[in-house]
Amino acid sequence: MKEDARKWLLDHEKWGINFTYDCTGIVAVMRDALEMAHRGFGESMVIGVAAAGKELATRPFQLVTGRQWKGTAFGGWKSVEDVPKLSDKITLGELPIDKYITHEFDGIEKVQELVDALRSGDCLRGVLKIGKYEQPAQLKIKVLSTSKIFGGVIKKVQHWSNVNQCDMTFQIFVPQDDVPKQRGEPFNAIYHLSGLTCDWTNAVDKSGFA
Repeated sequence: MKEDARKWLLDHEKWGINFTYDCTGIVAVMRDALEMAHRGFGESMVIGVAAAGKELATRPFQLVTGRQWKGTAFGGWKSVEDVPKLSDKITLGELPIDKYITHEFDGIEKVQELVDALRSGDCLRGVLKIGKYEQPAQLKIKVLSTSKIFGGVIKKVQHWSNVNQCDMTFQIFVPQDDVPKQRGEPFNAIYHLSGLTCDWTNAVDKSGFA
């Protein structure tokens, strides 16, 4: 990171930034991200994969003053338990994965072009199409937002109502301990219906159910 960029950040946050991330794969940037983390409790996450043989280095002072240096691969997702949930998030629009795809290639013979694009630094995520694929029909519900609260999450959801002929919105609270480990496992549910003068925010804002 250039010195003027470091100075600009420190002018805005004197003691550093609560959370910093590196996704470049450049070890010098990884070090800068750590050293820009807040002294005492800042966390710095290494996401990018460095070239073979590269090593990380920093002064011990950066860590003994309370910063934490962490790394992640695949976002911590576990294949058997979590990939079905990840697929659901993409299908429902909760995770807009299309926004991260910058390159597409048709045919297995283009695999080297995809590798070259990834290595060039111009490609964030690439898709190699090796056969015909028909996009499945979109589900009639879409997750608009997700917020953590009281050991669970509140999801704001929109769906098309055939009865009212318009988009309808509702919210659902899911305690994390009750999240099924496998797709298709049932939830225990309590329904809260608001009166005619209320809207979908009523239960969350007034009842204090969480």
